[in-house]
Amino acid sequence: ICVFRKLFSLEGHRSDVHSCSYSRSGRRFATVSQDTTIKLWNTLFKTPKYGQKYELVATLSGHTKPVNTLSFYVDDGRAISAADDSFLIEWNTRNARKMMVLKKHTAAVTDVAFTFDGQHIVSGSTDSSVVLWDSKTRMPLCSFACLSRVCAVATSPKQPIYAVGDGSGALYILVPIGFKF
Repeated sequence: ICVFRKLFSLEGHRSDVHSCSYSRSGRRFATVSQDTTIKLWNTLFKTPKYGQKYELVATLSGHTKPVNTLSFYVDDGRAISAADDSFLIEWNTRNARKMMVLKKHTAAVTDVAFTFDGQHIVSGSTDSSVVLWDSKTRMPLCSFACLSRVCAVATSPKQPIYAVGDGSGALYILVPIGFKF
């Protein structure tokens, strides 16, 4: 049996924390909340008394409704958040500035992920749509209509294959038309 030991607690949000994400390098940690904010934490901060401790480095504000999730880019310099306001916001995580707002969904965006190579972004919404975005131009490339609200999206670590789960219990494995294995 496994038993956890708490190293420390973090405080910063005024309401429910919806999601937590580590950057791929592990140097950054993000939390997103019902309070419409995103907190960026430095994971390499050390104190003599406690050893490693996470330091709050920025609070990102830009969404007008609760934030559901955040995905870091391949490097630690960018991240994208998804919220109930129907928008995706791309952030520069080095200077804590908003880079771009991506608009295509018509209802809450429930999940978002960068592809393994950072070339694309996939997002899912309660409007039942999945959208594939070009991460450089930030333009939508294609979309797919699910039977129900999209609850989760995931990207393959090696190929442009996307897994999507919706509110009807359906799981979709999607590939862009024209993709050759």
